[in-house]
Amino acid sequence: MASVSATIIENSNNQVKLSATRSGGCANCAQKDSCAVLWQPTESNDPITVKADGHQAVGDKVTLQCSEQALLGYIAALFLPTLLLLLLATLLTEAALPGLPLVLKVALNAVIPVALGYKVSGNLLQKHEGKFLAATKILN
Repeated sequence: MASVSATIIENSNNQVKLSATRSGGCANCAQKDSCAVLWQPTESNDPITVKADGHQAVGDKVTLQCSEQALLGYIAALFLPTLLLLLLATLLTEAALPGLPLVLKVALNAVIPVALGYKVSGNLLQKHEGKFLAATKILN
């Protein structure tokens, strides 16, 4: 289970908004210092909104926990569209246009797939945001 400490900043309508900062990696993860999550900023960003269980008050310190399955699903939705588009663009460009100048290869094999992948990932994560947040539970 991945867990993070958070502070409740708002409590209304069976939902709480939390401000969290990452203090380390996921619990018992074999990746340790080589994990990309550890490279993320440690300062608090946008608030996280999750379902309240009824007894939290503003200012309370809580622990959020998310299953590895949900976390891996989020990571897949974040990175796979871009990786697949990069691979597909390279295969198609090399097969269809083998003598293409380097500048066009860079545009077709890198710039365009990364931009499209970023957009597809953003839409995919936005579409399934509720599913990912539903897997996040408040422990205390």
